[in-house]
Amino acid sequence: MIITISGDIGSGKSTVAKIIAKKMGLKHYSVGDFMRQLAHNQGISFEELTRKSFNDPQIDYKLDSFTQDLAHRREDNFIIDGRIAWHFLPESVKVFLKVSPDVSAKRILLRKHRDENFTSIEAAHRARIERRRIENDRYRKIYHIDMENPSNYDLVISTDTRSAEEVADAIIAFCRERTLSLR
Repeated sequence: MIITISGDIGSGKSTVAKIIAKKMGLKHYSVGDFMRQLAHNQGISFEELTRKSFNDPQIDYKLDSFTQDLAHRREDNFIIDGRIAWHFLPESVKVFLKVSPDVSAKRILLRKHRDENFTSIEAAHRARIERRRIENDRYRKIYHIDMENPSNYDLVISTDTRSAEEVADAIIAFCRERTLSLR
């Protein structure tokens, strides 16, 4: 089974994907981690790489090839978190995690990525809005997709009031039901 976890910034994509990987014994990949490594290799922040990627499609092509390589390896059992991983792995169970702007900003402020240093919820919220705008514009321009359209996904789940464990358990239950219905 291949599961793609997409979602809003600060929705818990990576955290939930790691929990699911552990519980289901799946290999875990993260487009965000790969992008952070690209930024580090270029000596720039994650936010700078996000801004740079709007005018430099080569960055997206590197991210795309990371995801497409997984599909070409013919691995059957893995989970990947990434904003548009579902687009490159259409046979996957496609999950979108929603989060409200306020909860997202709080999570961004509290997370431990050293490349995202915000001093207030307002700063995190502004950065979130800017990053979301840049990414959504980029995805429309390059791929002609709307990553926020719920019809792209098999399951859409809000993470505002649920713990990462609860969200992971709901996704696992959905995947098990889906597997049973395909038999």
